[in-house]
Amino acid sequence: MNKENSRPNTAGQVGVVAPFTKPVAKSVWRSQSALGAYEDEKLNIYQKQLHDMGSVFEQARHVRDGLTAVYAERNQHVLDLLAELRADTDERTKAHNDRLKEYSVEWEVKAHKGAKSLHNQLKHDLILAGRRYSADNKEITRLDESIQQEVADCVEHTTSETKPIIARLTEHSDNLNAQIAERHDHHDEWGATLEQQFRELRARTVVEEAARKKQFEVINKEVVEQYAALNVIRDVENAKLRETAVDLSAQLKVQNVDREKAQVSILKDMLHYMDQFEVAIAAMNKAQADNTERMENVKKKTGFQ
Repeated sequence: MNKENSRPNTAGQVGVVAPFTKPVAKSVWRSQSALGAYEDEKLNIYQKQLHDMGSVFEQARHVRDGLTAVYAERNQHVLDLLAELRADTDERTKAHNDRLKEYSVEWEVKAHKGAKSLHNQLKHDLILAGRRYSADNKEITRLDESIQQEVADCVEHTTSETKPIIARLTEHSDNLNAQIAERHDHHDEWGATLEQQFRELRARTVVEEAARKKQFEVINKEVVEQYAALNVIRDVENAKLRETAVDLSAQLKVQNVDREKAQVSILKDMLHYMDQFEVAIAAMNKAQADNTERMENVKKKTGFQ
């Protein structure tokens, strides 16, 4: 075990120990006085074991730091995947919203143009009707003036020309009736034309409305299908992320179990080392006490004081 224990134990065999000479005894005492407290090979063994224990603890700290970095990196990877999925969904949703807005703006512009065209046409027709009405009023005024003049002429010639006046009045009345009938025909024709134009405008509006509805249904169906496809893709990616999360959780549990086992093993080794260290200290103290007792016996036997 050591030099002290390797020597033959002669403390109890007084008659067998060979007496030391005085120079040898003085050399032993000088060597003993030069040694400090616990300064022997046991102390060196203790210091080496203490250094090894510090190295083991330092290695355990490095392992824990590495596990912390790995956990942080995996957590950041999961967060990055979620951020990419959210950004992709937002981008696709924005594209569809922009397309719907463009279609809405286009439809409003076309509807505004159609309404403006109808308004301009109606305004033009009203202007033409006003002009015709003004011309008719002028004609009626002129005819009324002619009638009044004719009445005056008839009054002047009543006494002398009754029959010619009646004939002329009858002819003029026929002419007036013909003009009235012609005006009624023109008015009916203009009203029918205007009604036909309004019917055509209404029919065009109905056709345009049906076409817009069909176009809206097609676009709406495409958008719904695309959203359904996006939902399917999102569900698949979500399932993959969940599987990845479950796998990471299982790996973390396994790593936690391994770490706990490693810590328990290190703790057991440390406790075993402390037990051995206490036994070694006790053995060292006993050996030192035995050496002291032997030196005292040597001093007594040699008579060296």
